[in-house]
Amino acid sequence: MYRDSGGGLQILIVDDQEDIRISLSAFLRSWRYTVVQASNGEEAWEILQTSDISFVISDWSMPVLNGIDLCNRIRAASFDRYIYFILLTANTEKTDMIAGMEAGADDFLGKPFDHNELRVCIRAGERILLLEQRLKHQQKQLVETNAALIQTEKLATLGAIAGSVAHELNSPLGAILNASERIQSTLDNPLEHGFLSAFAGKVGFEEMKEDLELLISAALHCRSVVADLLSSARAPSENETCTLPEVVQGWLRLYRKQLELYGIEYDFSADEPRRLALSYPALSQVLTNVLMNARDALIESTDDKPRQISLHTEADQNHCIITVRDTGPGIAPQMEEQLFNAFATSKEQGKGTGLGLWVSRSLLQKAGGGIVLRNYDGGAEAVMIIPFADAISSPIL
Repeated sequence: MYRDSGGGLQILIVDDQEDIRISLSAFLRSWRYTVVQASNGEEAWEILQTSDISFVISDWSMPVLNGIDLCNRIRAASFDRYIYFILLTANTEKTDMIAGMEAGADDFLGKPFDHNELRVCIRAGERILLLEQRLKHQQKQLVETNAALIQTEKLATLGAIAGSVAHELNSPLGAILNASERIQSTLDNPLEHGFLSAFAGKVGFEEMKEDLELLISAALHCRSVVADLLSSARAPSENETCTLPEVVQGWLRLYRKQLELYGIEYDFSADEPRRLALSYPALSQVLTNVLMNARDALIESTDDKPRQISLHTEADQNHCIITVRDTGPGIAPQMEEQLFNAFATSKEQGKGTGLGLWVSRSLLQKAGGGIVLRNYDGGAEAVMIIPFADAISSPIL
């Protein structure tokens, strides 16, 4: 095996006849291609595994490993690139051509070959490889764009969570501060508070004990809120699972105060114990997007009916079905066809990214589930389907 200097596309020539390899190489070098040669399929296979060559011209009949078997092996392998394969053959029977195509050959070149036909075949292969490179580049850009959009929505979600955390932590932190000040006052003025007689008549001891219990309770509440915030914000691990009750309870710890602030009644029934094929951060983000949409719809509603959000679950053998309902104005007709489009939103500018439902559907579909939004008699509802972790291989109904 040797490599000729040419500077253009690398082409691997595979033939057990040296004169054929030399003749092909001469034409290819004259057209400014770089040539690599192999005398049989096995040698060519080793070259392909250790190089980035994506163009092969191979003889059909060779010792050790023939052209058909080499082509079969290439198509069965997991290369990071497409390898364009031309079979060089004297076999012109229709059945032979079909066999070559079934093996994955892209084109055929007869023996003895015509140099003009050779050039046409190579140009066709170059166009295919160029298209493949463009598709890979576009796919990479699409993946990067999707990741950026998801990150944008995640930051928006975290902003909403931060506001809820401020509400949720305000009360326990106030309790900690007040209880601490009372204890500090007692210690600073022991005579005034009867602290020195505590050992005799335990005057003031019970009050201090109550303050300490309040401090501990408030601190534990703060710690649980922060833990839920961190769980929601962290990046999920692959194949991670969670239970619906733990996510819903964590969500309520973050957002309960906010719902109460806006006078929104809530009825969450999430008692499904089986683990879901979705991570805690992913399900937390899905629920946050859906429930915050319901909250916003209720806040903006001008109807006199009660503001209510409900969440309840059903289950079949393989899936958990979560339904979220609100008593808001429902889905506007002009938005029904755009609900899951990126950047589509009915909210005022600056009040939403238009990515929440798009991200939610992406996360659920990645887990093998889905989401549907629709109006019902009384408001709007979102129905989410999530596979159970122990039934992940089962199809979505």
